[in-house]
Order: sequence, then structure tokens, then C-alpha cells
Amino acid sequence: MSAYIINWMARAIFIAAILGIIRFRKIDKVFYPFIFLVWLAALTELLGELKLYPETANVYVFNIYSIGEYSLVSWLMLRWRVISRATFRVIMVGLSLAWFTEFVVFGRIHMGANYFNIIYALVIVMLSVRCLAWRLSVERGNLLRSPYVIISSAFILYFTVAAIVAAFWMYGNYGSTDFVRAVVVFHYIVNLVANLTYAIAILCMPRKDPFTLPY
Repeated sequence: MSAYIINWMARAIFIAAILGIIRFRKIDKVFYPFIFLVWLAALTELLGELKLYPETANVYVFNIYSIGEYSLVSWLMLRWRVISRATFRVIMVGLSLAWFTEFVVFGRIHMGANYFNIIYALVIVMLSVRCLAWRLSVERGNLLRSPYVIISSAFILYFTVAAIVAAFWMYGNYGSTDFVRAVVVFHYIVNLVANLTYAIAILCMPRKDPFTLPY
């Protein structure tokens, strides 16, 4: 697969970002953290496209982006009432300490494959599995149109693969160039599927209820 196709696959996040802009004022506020997450991912991708920093700095940008990613996903799960405020605080403090330890104390922020990427990906997977199990037990409509189910399923797919790929880069025996290329392409395909799934989820998000009390 050519680099040109791979680059276009990465740009699929812009579809979800644009849909988020169009539907932002209409959707329920419990989905706002997810919209912010999509926008953050699209902004990060756009900055890379504009070449505002050298390509060698991509790994630094991604490792900093991970702070926003785990924070917004955790906030999303709090807004969906998948976790309590106490659990939210524990997750935020725990992951923030893990991030600081890995990237500041041990100075590994220049490395694309690291323990923190595996840890926070697995935390998101566990939160998503809990959310999915809960929604499957309470949903009465079409599950394929439930944004909760769609987003949780996309998170489980993407972050499971992300954790496996990160572990592969850290511990794997790379073998042939073709095998390494296949791993990269597979990761991009999963990323494409997740980004398109995010777009579908935004289209399925219900309109906000004007009588719903904030919490």
C-alpha cells in the first residue's frame, strides 16, 4: 500500500470532525467530550499536514496528544455515568503520574513505543467494555444506531489494536520488511475503520433534550 493511500486513510478523522461541527449545537451535551476528542485528533492530524513542525517531532506531538486523549475519554465515561467521580479522579491521577514518570522522569518522550501507550490504551478498553456491557443491557432500540454502542465498540477495536501494536514495537522480533509493513498497514486500516465509525456515531447522536437538567 502506497504512502499516498495511507495518508488519505489518516485523513478520515476530518469527516467526523466536520460532522461534529455541523451537529454540535443539536446533540445532547453528554456527547461533547467525544466531539472534543474528534476535534483534537483532527487538529493534531492537520498540524502534521501543514508541516508546522519537522516530521521527526511527530512522536513528541503524539505523546503530548495522549494526555488529551485519555482525559477526554475518561471525561466522556464520567458524563455517560459509566464511572463515578471518584473513579474518574483515580484514573486521571493514575494516568497522569504514569505519563509523567515515563516521559519526564525516564525521558522517553522521544520514543513512539512505550509502556504508557499500552497502559492508557488498556484502561480505555476496560472502560469501553464496561460501557458496552451496560448499554447492551439497557438499550431497547436498534443497537446499530446507538452512539454509546458504536463509540464503545470503536474504542475497543482501536485501542486493543493500538496496545498490541505498541507491545509489538517494544518486544517484537520485526523479521522481514514485508511483515513490518503489513503491521503498519493493518494499524492504519483499523484507524480508518475507527474514524469512519466515529462519523457514523455522530450522525446517530440524539438531539439535546431542552428539559434535561445539567449534572
